[in-house]
Amino acid sequence: MSCEICDLINGKIKARKLYEDNEVIAFLAPKPAVLGHSIVLPKQHLAIMPQIPEDVLKKMFFVAQQIAGIIFEAVGAEGTNIMLNEGVAAGQKHAHSMIHVIPRKKNDGLNFEWPQKQVPEDSMAKIQELLKVPSEMKVEKAPEMPAEKEALKKEGAKTGARDYLLRHLRRIP
Repeated sequence: MSCEICDLINGKIKARKLYEDNEVIAFLAPKPAVLGHSIVLPKQHLAIMPQIPEDVLKKMFFVAQQIAGIIFEAVGAEGTNIMLNEGVAAGQKHAHSMIHVIPRKKNDGLNFEWPQKQVPEDSMAKIQELLKVPSEMKVEKAPEMPAEKEALKKEGAKTGARDYLLRHLRRIP
């Protein structure tokens, strides 16, 4: 069985790469929702997030974070959606896990809203217990990625670190 995403990763289908290392790759979505729509994925064929090794998943989200920051400046985005569709019922179109980074502008025609529901308190309490993360679970810092850190330092030096931070703070509602 062939995977269109693996064909993109392996160069069988043309891809517009934004980032690549041994485990993670990012490129412009071949069929974007809007200009600048990017995807970040593991190079290994893994269908859903729970299959992705923790260190690779951390790196994927780090790369998505960097792309999201760049998108604001590059395409004049006013916001971003960071999405991960897991399973056909959730809108996953390929059996390859990926993070979508989608630039947003007011009145861009995209709608990711869903109707909010009132759920009885006893149902909320029951699902809370079922979904609770064990307190002994450790959350660790993202892996060091020297190339990205160096690029961020250069960006800060080029534009002034203070200006860089101020530009990003202005995006916060």
